[in-house]
Amino acid sequence: MKNFLRQVTIGLGMLALLSQAVNALWLQTSKTNGDITSFAVSGGAVFAGSDSGDSIIRSTNNGTSWTSVGFPNGVNALAAGNGNIFGGVWGSGVYLSTIANFFSSWVDYTVTLTPDQPCFDYVKSLAVIGDNIVVGSWGNIYKGRVSADSVTNWTSANATNTSNSIFSSFAVIGGNIFAGAFTTPDGGVYLSTDTGTSWTEVGSPYDNSWDVRALAVIGSNLFAGSLGVFLSADTGTSWKAVDSGLANDTINCLVVSGGNLFAGTNGGGVFLSTNNGARWTAVDSGLTVSNVNSLAVSGNNLFAGTQGAGVWCRPLSEMISGVINDEPHRVMLNQENLMVYSPRHGNPDVTIEFSLSRAGRARVTVYNLYGHEIASLVNKSLGQGRHSTTWDTRNAAAGCYTVRLQEGSNACVKSVPIFP
Repeated sequence: MKNFLRQVTIGLGMLALLSQAVNALWLQTSKTNGDITSFAVSGGAVFAGSDSGDSIIRSTNNGTSWTSVGFPNGVNALAAGNGNIFGGVWGSGVYLSTIANFFSSWVDYTVTLTPDQPCFDYVKSLAVIGDNIVVGSWGNIYKGRVSADSVTNWTSANATNTSNSIFSSFAVIGGNIFAGAFTTPDGGVYLSTDTGTSWTEVGSPYDNSWDVRALAVIGSNLFAGSLGVFLSADTGTSWKAVDSGLANDTINCLVVSGGNLFAGTNGGGVFLSTNNGARWTAVDSGLTVSNVNSLAVSGNNLFAGTQGAGVWCRPLSEMISGVINDEPHRVMLNQENLMVYSPRHGNPDVTIEFSLSRAGRARVTVYNLYGHEIASLVNKSLGQGRHSTTWDTRNAAAGCYTVRLQEGSNACVKSVPIFP
C-alpha cells in the first residue's frame, strides 16, 4: 500500500508538470549560452547550429534529447544534402562531415580560388541544390560541386555590385535560384538562372536597396523577410507588403510547412500565416524569449532557434489546425465533454469517452510529458452525442500523459498516469 501511495504521489507530481507543459505549448528542448543560428534536417534527425558551446547538436527523437556532433567552431549556417552535413563559419569557411562516419570528423573545404580572390571565410548561408552547394558570404556568392564526401570545382558566382552585401538566405523556384542579402547600400534579392553561376539584382519594394534576411517559397510565390514580409509572384520583378497583423520587427527567418508560412522575428516571437501572408497571427504562447533567429520543420514539429535561450519545439498541429488557439479569448470545451479512465486489472487499455455538441470533425490525441504527440486515436467526422475510443498502453513508458479532445476550434484536456 505504501509503495502504491508513493507511486500515486509521484504520478500526481508528474501530472502537475505535464499540465504546465501542455499549457506552455512551446517547450524548451535544449539550452545554450549562445545563439541558435541555424538548422538542418536530414531524415529523422534535426541539427541545430550555435555560435558557441556545443556548436552543432543533433536530435533523433523530435528534440527530446540532443547530443553534440563535435564541430570545431561556432556555426552561422547549416545545410544537408547528398549524405553530408555542411557547417558554415563566420571567419573560418565551409566544413563537411558525412552521415556515414557519424560526424566523427569535419573537413574544411574552404579554398582560395585565384591569387587575387581571397578564400570565402565569412559564411552566412548555405544551400545544397541538386549536386551543387551555394555559399552566401560577405561580398559574394560561391558555388561548388558536391560529391559523396567532398566539395570540388569551387567558383566565384560573380554577383554584381555586392561588395558590402552579406548573403543571408537562398530559395528555389523551378530553374531559378534566389539569394537574399542585407546591409545598405547593397542589400536586396538576387536571381540566378544558370544554377548559381552568375547573379543579378531583381526588383525592390523601395526606390533603393533593402535588407533581406530570409527567403521562402510557396508554389510560385517568393517571400522575403525584411522589416516585415514582402511577396513577389513574378520571380522578383515586383513586390508588395504582406504584413497585416505582423509585429513591426525585423524578420530573421521564414519556413514553410505545406501552404503555411512561419516567421521568426527579432523581438516579436513567432508568427503564422495560412493565406500567403494576407494575415498573420502570433503563435508564441509559452515562448519566453522574443528573438527567434532560425526556424525548421521536422516531421510534425516546428523548431525555433532563439537568441541565448536554446532550441524550442512545438507541434505544428497546435498552430495550424487550431488544437490550441493562441488568441487571448480561447474557447474551451467543458471538462465533462471528456472522460479518461486509467488501465485496471491488467488491462492495458485506457478508455476514453467524449461527447460532441454537434456533428462535425473530432480529434482525440495523446501527448507525452514533453508535449509531443504519440498517438492519434480519432480524426474524423462524427455525429452529435457520446462516443468512445481506447488507447493501448502496452508500448507506452511509465509516466504521465495528456489526452486532448478537439471539436472544431475548441479543445479540452485530461491527464492520465501510466504506472509500471
